[in-house]
Amino acid sequence: VEAASQRGLNIIYMFDPVLPSSFCVMSTVDKPRLPGKTARPLCTDEQFQDYITQVVTRFKGKITYYELGNEPDLTRLWRDIPEQYAKALALAYPAMKAADPNAKMLIGVIGGGGQNVDPLYPQKLKDLGAFENFDIYNYHTYDKKEDVTAYFNEAKALVGNKPIWVTEAGYPSSSEHQKRDRVGFPYSGGEDGQVAYYNDILPHLLSLGVEKVFGGLIDIPRDDSSFCTYGLVYVDGKQCLGESAGYVGGELVTKKAFDTFKQLNSGQ
Repeated sequence: VEAASQRGLNIIYMFDPVLPSSFCVMSTVDKPRLPGKTARPLCTDEQFQDYITQVVTRFKGKITYYELGNEPDLTRLWRDIPEQYAKALALAYPAMKAADPNAKMLIGVIGGGGQNVDPLYPQKLKDLGAFENFDIYNYHTYDKKEDVTAYFNEAKALVGNKPIWVTEAGYPSSSEHQKRDRVGFPYSGGEDGQVAYYNDILPHLLSLGVEKVFGGLIDIPRDDSSFCTYGLVYVDGKQCLGESAGYVGGELVTKKAFDTFKQLNSGQ
């Protein structure tokens, strides 16, 4: 956190539904992570709120934005039980505000256009009262321009005047991945295609009314999937080699889209 602050970087801290000590989990769906281990018990309300309080108190004045989980509409822990996610949010939000009244809660990312296992999941959360327990609506999108527009309109109709952020958007810089994984997208040419995507989609999202847009900073060390070239920078010699490649031990190289993204986001 200190290192990020020194570099002018703001952090969104993601509260983990599996408490860091791993002694309990905020979902009745829990698969043991290691062979021979048993499922962890459901956290009590007091345990979960204590976790939120401890984190926010520790980082008061250093972190403003918090988020509960990632893509609950897609994640196994909450996908089929929105009522448990709504309850966790109802516990986390007042605990966060009590520890730091200036802190802001992001809903734990709705998966985005085309991804939703259950497209009615956001409406279910709203019906459960969850929309009273966050400050910023938050979703991911990797879609074509027309779908980007449609999904934003759906989100806006749900949230009214709450700010809307897109905390994942992006496009591969590999010509192979563009042809294989993004059939029908009008952006090709490797790094030039990635630049064209950002020049088209990022201003469009902002013009619709999205307050902030986040791109992927560094290529994720996965095997040969499109996400392994989604970053704006990469570690030389470690693209698309899988998790074992890691992020360290190589020179950091910027892509053409790095400067494009920086320019488009100036002042944002």
